[in-house]
Amino acid sequence: MPTGQASTAPQKSAVAKQSTPKRAREQRFDDGSTILPNMEHFVGLLRKLKRPGLAMRLLEQASGAALPELHALADAAKGKLPVESRQAIFHAVTKLEVTAQQNIERAAERVMLLEDDYGAQAVQSLLDEQRTDDAAVLAMPSDRYSRALYLCILQEFPENGARREDRFDQAEHPPASDASSVEERPLLQPLPRPQGRAAEDGHGRAGGAAHADRRSVSAGAEGSNPD
Repeated sequence: MPTGQASTAPQKSAVAKQSTPKRAREQRFDDGSTILPNMEHFVGLLRKLKRPGLAMRLLEQASGAALPELHALADAAKGKLPVESRQAIFHAVTKLEVTAQQNIERAAERVMLLEDDYGAQAVQSLLDEQRTDDAAVLAMPSDRYSRALYLCILQEFPENGARREDRFDQAEHPPASDASSVEERPLLQPLPRPQGRAAEDGHGRAGGAAHADRRSVSAGAEGSNPD
């Protein structure tokens, strides 16, 4: 076989391998920003979560509606959601009441404000491996977004009969050991009280404003860098 023909065969094979339908699906982006133009933080959060079941829990608690079909998508993912599942969830969110959408977006924004290394460390320091529910969210797959969302749900969207926790507030307002290295986090408005089932059961969210100090990440920061 001529040398020229031999050299082109591997190239054609490589191109064919890269063009497989599976790889093309993995590389496709979702339409979340178009479907939910006013919920950019939720869209970004859903793309990052390795425990998407927490996002479904957020949707249910904020809306007061059971969403078993979305839970099934999250359970099937075994990690980050594929594009098709995210698309389905985004479309489902458009059907929720505007108040619920606003509460979901506000919670997602607060979670995303803790995505830097300092915020991730503050969240992880408040989790207790001796607690069954904490240990579950710390188990793999785990990530900083899922851990922060978990604490946010326990505080702002507690389940019926559950005690409202304040650990998310503690993560947002950590003791400042060095005032010179602290920047002020953006001011967020209080979460309005929920409508529907959550309000009737008296376990709505406390509408505390998130006045969190956004700590700048310095090159000499101590401690671990959780994922």
